[in-house]
Amino acid sequence: MNLIANYIAGILLILLIIYLAVSNKKIMRYSLVIIFDNDYKNVLLIKRNKEPFTNTLNGIGGKIDIFDITVEQGAMREVREETCLSEREFDYVKPLTKETFPYGVELNVFYAKMKPNVYPVQMESEELIWKPVNELLDVTNDNLAGNGNLPYFIYSALKQEGIK
Repeated sequence: MNLIANYIAGILLILLIIYLAVSNKKIMRYSLVIIFDNDYKNVLLIKRNKEPFTNTLNGIGGKIDIFDITVEQGAMREVREETCLSEREFDYVKPLTKETFPYGVELNVFYAKMKPNVYPVQMESEELIWKPVNELLDVTNDNLAGNGNLPYFIYSALKQEGIK
């Protein structure tokens, strides 16, 4: 019984240290995943129903929790929560960029290519929408979240894959 109590106490101490380390930072960490279909013709987006960027389309993502061991794990947790897709349903998930904004936000951007015949399921209140890539590359498109960042990220992912 003593061994179990020591084990639990050790885990709680580790969690407390992690919490204190993360909570003392003033940077809020977020993830964004650009999900392409298998032939890079379409991107899976979510229609935001809350601020910022209410009623605009965005990639899949959200806040990195203190319990996410890595940023990529946090990004994939958000993908699972919003689409019911797990890592095994992608050919790959790759890091694209990390942007730090002056107001204390760090955005970790990934992109992923879905395997064929895999279909997302809307898990939260925000609507999932497939949009053709060619409709998403205009940085002046007010229907897209992020003040022009989303088209830039989509273009950068395509360029990294040798498509654009």
